[in-house]
Amino acid sequence: MGNSVFLVVGRAIIHRAIVRVMSIMSIGAEERPDGVELENDLFEPQLVR
Repeated sequence: MGNSVFLVVGRAIIHRAIVRVMSIMSIGAEERPDGVELENDLFEPQLVR
């Protein structure tokens, strides 16, 4: 069970990093912070599991 916890945390960190990079790139192309908020909200329930 400990390994699964580390996997979830690792995925969360990786996902956050990807979202951050994508948000920076999308803000550079077109300012749309709303999409980033949506992605974070969609991911939160999986993090709680």
